[in-house]
Amino acid sequence: MKNVKGTVSGKKVRAALRDIRKQDAAMKGIRYYAVDNTWRKLLYVRYADDFLLGYIGNKFEAYQILSEIANLIDCLTSMELNVDKTGVKHHEKGVRFLGYKI
Repeated sequence: MKNVKGTVSGKKVRAALRDIRKQDAAMKGIRYYAVDNTWRKLLYVRYADDFLLGYIGNKFEAYQILSEIANLIDCLTSMELNVDKTGVKHHEKGVRFLGYKI
């Protein structure tokens, strides 16, 4: 990478690395949402009473998940989610979690 730094643009290098990661994932059998629209993934991170969900899927389903979680928390604990800290956001915009921008 250091040898071609001056001769190839950073954009082309990033694109080539992205292609390599995709090929590696395909060899390992990892599917991506862009390739298979029926594929979904939900990640969960929790610290004390804060939690963050990462969802790969469409936006409508993300809002459905948020609604179901809010109802479940209300039914089980009679607590409500903090509306200032709760929402659906695209990963490119980033989120604040425990004082850090992710």
